[in-house]
Amino acid sequence: MNNGVYKFKDVDINSKHIGGKAKNLAILTQKGFPVPDGFVVSTKAFKNNELIKESIEEIERLIDKDCLYAVRSSAMVEDAINESWAGQFESYLNVKPKEIIDKIYECYNSKKDRVISYANGEDVFDIAVVVQKMVSAEYAGVAFSKNPVNGKNEIITEYVKGLGEGLVSGKKDPVQIIINDDLKNTNIPFEIKKLKDYILKIVSVYNDVPQDIEYAVSDGKIYILQSRPITTDISNDEKTMELGSPEDLFYWGPSKAESIYMSDFFEGMEKFFDMLNKNYDMPKPPITLCLFSNHQMVWLNRTDVFSNFVKEMFLYYEKNVDVDEDINQWKELKNKKDLVKAFYQTEMAEFALYGAEGEIFERLSRFEDKVKRDILTVFATPEDETFLNRLDRELAEANDYKKMAKLYPWICDGYGGVKSLKDAEDYFRERAKVLNGEIPDKINYAKKRKELLSKYDLGEEELKSLELLKKLVKYMDDRKEWMMSSRKDIKKSFSKINYGWYFDGKDSKYLTKDETDKLFDRYVLFQSATGVLKGMVASSGNYHFISGEVVVITDSTTQVDEGKIIVCPMTSPSYVPLMRKAKAIVTDHGGAMSHAAIVAREFGLPAIVGTKTATKTLKSGEEVMLNLLTGEIVK
Repeated sequence: MNNGVYKFKDVDINSKHIGGKAKNLAILTQKGFPVPDGFVVSTKAFKNNELIKESIEEIERLIDKDCLYAVRSSAMVEDAINESWAGQFESYLNVKPKEIIDKIYECYNSKKDRVISYANGEDVFDIAVVVQKMVSAEYAGVAFSKNPVNGKNEIITEYVKGLGEGLVSGKKDPVQIIINDDLKNTNIPFEIKKLKDYILKIVSVYNDVPQDIEYAVSDGKIYILQSRPITTDISNDEKTMELGSPEDLFYWGPSKAESIYMSDFFEGMEKFFDMLNKNYDMPKPPITLCLFSNHQMVWLNRTDVFSNFVKEMFLYYEKNVDVDEDINQWKELKNKKDLVKAFYQTEMAEFALYGAEGEIFERLSRFEDKVKRDILTVFATPEDETFLNRLDRELAEANDYKKMAKLYPWICDGYGGVKSLKDAEDYFRERAKVLNGEIPDKINYAKKRKELLSKYDLGEEELKSLELLKKLVKYMDDRKEWMMSSRKDIKKSFSKINYGWYFDGKDSKYLTKDETDKLFDRYVLFQSATGVLKGMVASSGNYHFISGEVVVITDSTTQVDEGKIIVCPMTSPSYVPLMRKAKAIVTDHGGAMSHAAIVAREFGLPAIVGTKTATKTLKSGEEVMLNLLTGEIVK
């Protein structure tokens, strides 16, 4: 189309002729947000400050003669990260169809004295014009995804009755709400939780850059009218790598890891995040902080943003990726011992797996939670044994730890590398003590799946997503075996990460030891010092509360008496013998799709995961109460 007039859904968001406002409205429309219908009159529609004939014809074709419109500027400099240009150009509301052409001209020619002043005397801009159907607003408001006054990570909104003009002009006194607060007893005349959901998703679309969002409510439906970066200087928080309060964060990572042995993972992850940012249609990577401290890796994201990201990744993977082809390409790369490319190849599948549970739970919403978890458990476990469970079986049957060490000289607990055959011997000798001659059971998940499928009437789409889940779980288990075995090939670091890594949504920063130590104190140790301990209930085990004596362990070779509450950084299949003896399990890291969660549900074992600091807050021998309704742990 050469007339320079484009509907939001057809706009090329990389065009230099549409301006900031139109670009943002096009992005939101194309991402599926409820944006009132409209179009942009780009700068290409004008010649010598006049609309060309073809543009006028297209505008008249797009106008609904029975509607009123808003006609607003969309300057090239408008709604940018450093300058919003809010209110500096003309905007017209409730414009009648016959007046639209005139109002477009008035917007286009609105280079006024105050605009030149805002630009520090420079006349450097050009203007496109947005024409959009008016929403008959019962309420209108503005929301900030981050508090613009104090920089806190909290969503704050102000709204008024009627059009938003009274709010932005200051003529009306608004109602102010901090959306992160408890809203159960607040008399809010529209779906505030729906608004919060939109805000979080919009922030995710814009790579976690804090947003200033205008909205309106009509007939109970929320419409998004505009989104632009917050221009208030809240950079101090950004400079200190602000992610939010520790209780708002999602933590994961191996309990034992050295940066050199995770360097291929990070080099591949950086390339993967960069690729996502360059592809508009793909989910945008979240702000991420990773810290190496005391031979441990901790990976942190905001829980809400990470949840949205991984859910989008599962949906994208399901729609666009052939999982079998993905696995075959990874196998080719790992066989070539191209560690970085092999890791890069697996990242989409890894994040898709994290997002699988939430999406599949929604698709199984007609079932009770217990049924959903039963279905999920049998599909979220590899058809065959996990590789570590297989090694335990071989060890128990051979009863010879030296023989096992020669067969698997690369084995270790975590990702810390193996210095000699003695390390592997030590590992298998300690595993043999834990197994104590007991051969691990091999559960027939194929039979369990068949039983469940005959019991519950699952639709084609549900079965398809569950089958994908099953393949992703096997894929990641195979990757774990490859990771451990390939550490022996790492002689020097692939990346510059020695202590920590911060990804701000666009670019990476490598942290110094001092920066890493301070951030570890802030996000991990400070949380344990407060004594606040809460996580995600991954399995209730049919209890509401359960109490018992704690045993804090840091690896799977620790001897534990039966009936204790095991507290550990995270679990892997090597922890299964201990979990069979446990009364309950609590972990520092992990989520609903972590190994601890899956096995706990399978065993009917009460489990609270992702507490961040349970191993530091609790001590062996203490009596604790687990609240399996809220995830709280009380001494």
